[in-house]
Amino acid sequence: MVLDASGELANVKRHDYLPFGEEVSALGLRTPSLGYSASDGVRQHFTSKERDGETGLDYFINRYYSATQGRFTGPDKAFADQQPGDPQSWNLYSYTRNNPLRYTDPNGRGILDFIPENLQKGFNAVLFGFRVTNAELAVIVEKQRAALISDTASDGLLYIRMGEEGVIHALNPRTMRSFEVLHFFALVNDPESKSFPLTQQMMDSAIVIGSSPAFKDDPYHPNQVNARQPEWDALKKQMQEPLAKKYGLNVNSPTSQQVLDNLNTPVDRFISQFRQASVRSEMPSEFLGKTVGEALQSGDSTVRKLLIDSRFVK
Repeated sequence: MVLDASGELANVKRHDYLPFGEEVSALGLRTPSLGYSASDGVRQHFTSKERDGETGLDYFINRYYSATQGRFTGPDKAFADQQPGDPQSWNLYSYTRNNPLRYTDPNGRGILDFIPENLQKGFNAVLFGFRVTNAELAVIVEKQRAALISDTASDGLLYIRMGEEGVIHALNPRTMRSFEVLHFFALVNDPESKSFPLTQQMMDSAIVIGSSPAFKDDPYHPNQVNARQPEWDALKKQMQEPLAKKYGLNVNSPTSQQVLDNLNTPVDRFISQFRQASVRSEMPSEFLGKTVGEALQSGDSTVRKLLIDSRFVK
C-alpha cells in the first residue's frame, strides 16, 4: 500500500503478492477503484525492491530476482550463505531457501529471519521451556504430536482428566497448535498422571476442547503476554548486551535498541522506516545497500552519527 504526500486513501496505490513475489492484481475484489493497477508508476514492489518494467525482474542489489520463477536469475556467491545442516541453502538460485513465509533476502546474499536465533532460543525457553530455535522447536512439537496421536482412542480423540474434579476432556492432537501440543504432552507424561479405563459413556460425556485464542494456557493470550512482558524485555536486553558492546552502543538507549533490532536491515530501508528524510541525502551512497551492522562496522564516523544519533529519529 502506497500513499501520496496528502495521505488520503482516495489516492492509495495497492499491490498484493504471492509468497514468492508474483503480483496478484486481477482477482476477487482487487479493482482499480480500490487502488489496484499495473500502470500506477510504482517502482518498488515485492519486499520494497525496485522492479524493472521491461524485464519484470526485481533488483536485489547483488543480483536480480524473477518473481514469476521464484528464483534468482544468477547464482549466489559461493559460501556466502550456505549451511552444512540445511540442504536448501546449497541451491545457489533459490530465494530464501524456498521458505518466503519465514525469511526475506535484503540484498541477494543471504536470508534475514524476522527474529535472530538467540532471541528465538530465549523466547522459547521462557514460553515453552526449550532453549531452541523456532525450527528446532517445530521438530519437537511434531514428535510430541505424533506421540499424542498414538495415544488417541478409536475415534481419533485424546481423552484426559483435567481440573480438581477430574473431568474428562476430549482433544484432537492433529489440530492442536504448537503450545497446546507441548502443554498436553507434558500433562499426559506427568509422573502423577494416572491412566484410566475408557468407556463409551465417558467418551460420550467428555467435554470436547477445540483450539481457541482464549485458551487459558495460550502464551499469546493478552493476559499471558502482559504478565511476561518485563521478563521478555529483561531477556532481550541480556541477549543484546554483547552486540551493544561490539558496536559501541548503549543497550539502555531506545535509539540504540532500534539499531540493535535492525542490524540485518539494509541502511536504505532503515532510514525510510526510522530516520528523518534528510538522513538519506547525507548518507554516503555506497552504504545504502549495506546492512546497518555492516555500516557500523565500517568505522565511518559520519555514517555512525546518522544511524545512532537520536536527533535524526523520526
